[in-house]
Amino acid sequence: MRFEWDDAKATLDLANHGVPFEYACHVFADVNRIERYQRRGSEDRWQIIGRIEDGVYIVITHERHLRDGEEVTRIISARRATGDERKHYFRNRSQF
Repeated sequence: MRFEWDDAKATLDLANHGVPFEYACHVFADVNRIERYQRRGSEDRWQIIGRIEDGVYIVITHERHLRDGEEVTRIISARRATGDERKHYFRNRSQF
């Protein structure tokens, strides 16, 4: 899986939420992550709630598309999960 993002948006998001996109991408390694589909106007977006190795819970909004036969995930925003989102994660995560 490949990741991309707009550098200006990543800088703004880091200032607003304190979560670097490079760090937030690790949430995709969480086998218990929860993905929710969101339609924004004409855009198909996904939101992920997951845990990163150091116990931080992250919410990422992203888009997916194919480029040259490879799935590319475009990160739109990343932030720490709220208390309610962490509760949702624990109630609904997969039990591997």
